[in-house]
Amino acid sequence: MKNITSKILLAAFFLTITSLKAQIGIGTTVPYSQLDIRSSNQATPTNTDGILIPKVDTFPASNPGVDQQGMLVYLAAPTTFGGNPKAIGFYYWDDNSSDWIGISSTANGDHDWYEEGTTTAPNAITDNMFHNGNVAIGKNTANSALDVFSSAAAISGISNVLNSTVTAGGTTIKLGISNSIQGNSNDVMTGQANLITNSGTGIHYGVNNEISSPNSSFIYGFNNAINSNSSTFESNNNITNNSTSTLSTVHAYSNNLAGTSAGTIKGYNSTIGVSGNGDHYGNYNLLAGTGTGIKYGTYNLLNSAAGGTHYGIYSEVLKAGATNFAGYFLGNVGIGTTGANMYTFPASRGTNGQVMQTNGTGVVSWANPNGFAWTTVGNSVTTAGTNFIGTTDANDFVTKTGGSAAANERLRVKTAGQVVVNNTGIFPGDAFSAYASNTTNGTTASINNTIGTFAVNGYSSGNGTGVYGEVNGGATTAGSAIWGNLYGTTTTASSTSEAVWGTNSTAPAGTGVTAAVATGVRGESSGAAGTAFTMGVLGTNSATAGSAFGVYGQTSSPASMGVFGVNLDVSAAPAHGIQGQTGAVGSAAGVRGFNTAAAIGAGQNGFGVRGTANIAPTGTGFVMAVRGDSNGATGSTYGVYGQVASATGFGMYALNTNANGTGLVATGNNAAATILASGAGATIFGTTLGTLSLARTPASGVGLIGVGNNLTGSIFSPASGAGTVGVGTQYGVMGFATTTVNTNPGNNNAANGAAASAGGYFEVQNAGVAQTWTYVGVRDNGGVLRKIIGPGTVNTIVNDTNGKRVALSCPETPENLFQDYGQGQLINGKAHIEIDPIFAKNIVVNEKHPLRVFVQLEGDCEGVFISNKSQNGFDVTELKNGNSNVAFSFSIVANRADEMNPDGTMARYSEERFAAAPGPQITKKLETLEENTAARNLASDDKQASLPNIKTKPNQKLRKQK
Repeated sequence: MKNITSKILLAAFFLTITSLKAQIGIGTTVPYSQLDIRSSNQATPTNTDGILIPKVDTFPASNPGVDQQGMLVYLAAPTTFGGNPKAIGFYYWDDNSSDWIGISSTANGDHDWYEEGTTTAPNAITDNMFHNGNVAIGKNTANSALDVFSSAAAISGISNVLNSTVTAGGTTIKLGISNSIQGNSNDVMTGQANLITNSGTGIHYGVNNEISSPNSSFIYGFNNAINSNSSTFESNNNITNNSTSTLSTVHAYSNNLAGTSAGTIKGYNSTIGVSGNGDHYGNYNLLAGTGTGIKYGTYNLLNSAAGGTHYGIYSEVLKAGATNFAGYFLGNVGIGTTGANMYTFPASRGTNGQVMQTNGTGVVSWANPNGFAWTTVGNSVTTAGTNFIGTTDANDFVTKTGGSAAANERLRVKTAGQVVVNNTGIFPGDAFSAYASNTTNGTTASINNTIGTFAVNGYSSGNGTGVYGEVNGGATTAGSAIWGNLYGTTTTASSTSEAVWGTNSTAPAGTGVTAAVATGVRGESSGAAGTAFTMGVLGTNSATAGSAFGVYGQTSSPASMGVFGVNLDVSAAPAHGIQGQTGAVGSAAGVRGFNTAAAIGAGQNGFGVRGTANIAPTGTGFVMAVRGDSNGATGSTYGVYGQVASATGFGMYALNTNANGTGLVATGNNAAATILASGAGATIFGTTLGTLSLARTPASGVGLIGVGNNLTGSIFSPASGAGTVGVGTQYGVMGFATTTVNTNPGNNNAANGAAASAGGYFEVQNAGVAQTWTYVGVRDNGGVLRKIIGPGTVNTIVNDTNGKRVALSCPETPENLFQDYGQGQLINGKAHIEIDPIFAKNIVVNEKHPLRVFVQLEGDCEGVFISNKSQNGFDVTELKNGNSNVAFSFSIVANRADEMNPDGTMARYSEERFAAAPGPQITKKLETLEENTAARNLASDDKQASLPNIKTKPNQKLRKQK
């Protein structure tokens, strides 16, 4: 009670003195100021003597104004103001700077030093601190950041002792003094300047470095890093020595490296990384003295007893070009291991073709090689096996006529002994090769294209042989007695070229079995039966382009064949009259058939290849008129490939004339075929995908069009293309789901879509991510059946007042609701509404599912209320026992009634609220492989209208032998 009374009295006191102008004293009756507060005892005050200023933990959220200028508070906790830290202490408000100014040493008052990186005054002897102004020591003016003046008695102007532990191999940089001068001044800039004017006789050092360190890293007595674009000297020594004593040695720069270091030691190391275009010198020496002593631009003396490899001068210049030199000397050049065996190079360059020779005394001169080379008039006193024309190294021996040009080469002897005429390379396996005009060995073309057309000719008469080849080999022989190969990139139109040509112009005598046989080329093989191949004639054409034939047969008789193959075997073995085979990796065919007729008459048929099988299989056997097998396990392989260029033709046409037949059966993934008993145009199978149909036109391509009901003249397709288009008189597309998989009500996420059953599914994607999706004909969880479900809105389209199409959206609710509308009339304030019996049959109304009724009056009355709501109707009654006779409109909403599904399960529509919904289907990206269109080029290979007509080649006129 006493404290309360004191506070009341004190408040009354201050309220009173605010209206007084006299001086106020507290603890004294003689105040010396407007307010004079005295302690209880100035010499021995108590712990309550003083004035308590208002304490705050943070500054006010709204700044004080000019009327509060100088207002004092005590900050009891550290905080920040205006982004600056504020320590505990007294602060007053400065409205001019809009800041709280500290008035204690620990606050942010006026300080000469701050703790490093802060605006806080230092408060510990170990604080790192900074000062932005110049500092003077020993004087009262500071001309530098640190200006130190020492008296004459001082031992050191600045003494720097860096006591830092350095461990062997350490990488920490230790700096006794670090100077970094930056700026773009073009005046003198000195990192460290030393001026010593003492004339005493003691040792004088401008800079004295003494380093004693066990550290194994880099140690620098003096390290300069200069970045300058003017005349720069890392070290500039100007020494003037007037001594005439021969004992005086002057060193502008002297290096003495001693020790047992195993690392690289360099007396002087220059690394120049300047990218400018001026001259660069790693070491430049200019000797301009007039004395008569020996002058050395560079003098290197290596102790011969020292270990390792020695280089007096080692120069490595690998830049290509005639103006780049590892060594460049102007003047006499002497080379030798001693002065006695030194030899000097000649002072001139000599003439073309000359070689260097020595006179035995060290003088080298130029000489012509006539005295020691083969001459054009022959040589004498030669020894077979010792003297020869050829090479002594692993290079070919070449002869030329007409000059050194490549086209003038005539003969080349290869280093391995093969001989080749009119070429530089030789075909592997040849001992002797001769190339005529425009010929090649498959790799290297002939040198001279005018040397002749016959590479090798052999002439004989009578029963002799012009050319005879024989291979006398054993059981492993794989050679050829005579081999003909004709190489060439192109030939002229209507020309004929043969690797081997045989001509027989005799007229065979006799008829029937006694008739003679005239053969241009005859091949006969009598090899024994076995698994090996025996061939009467083997035709090989190694051309990689064009219409090339291994064997070609041609006839002009309508009753004969160009090639006729007969196999007389009648056993059950697979015997072939003609078999075609190719091992080529390009566009090749084992058997190719041509029909080159210009036109086919009405009712006639033309076949490139026709196969006919007139037998019916029994048991599990197969009969195939034409069979195509491609056994390649990788790449673009085709069992049968058909291609046409006609708009009304077919690349492949499959027809089954049986009423219940299937025209085409195609299976993938090694799947077993299943066909409809009633037949089909085509049946296609696969384990993961039956059919892929891809249209490549981006703007209008349609992947698949399905047309039913024989609507051949009513096929519609969207102009912008589509994946699938279905056309029918009653149904365009039908989808059936044969299982009733329900969604999981506890898994309302995207994976839920994998558990939904629907007749159809549609989705819009962006970069492979589903944007919206729709299920059509869905069997949902709990047996609920849905027509359509998916994200987005349900819309219809109408026209606006300008005839433009606009969309209207359907309202959608969390429950399955039915809604109806109607009109009624109050009669003496009452009305009863009967619900349409069809509507009533399909809704459920009970305590859990009430009927919702909304009434809009169309006349003046006291208002109405709804009562007696049931599945069949409701009452409308005027308030306050009114008896109005006004019309009204109403709408009713009720839950859809449950119903029995066709499979006997119950679809519980009434129980649903925010039912679990299926997400988008989980899709997988199928990898596509592009067709190898090289197969289409087979048709382009057949551009000729007919097969070439091989002309009869006249006999070569034998040249007379000289």
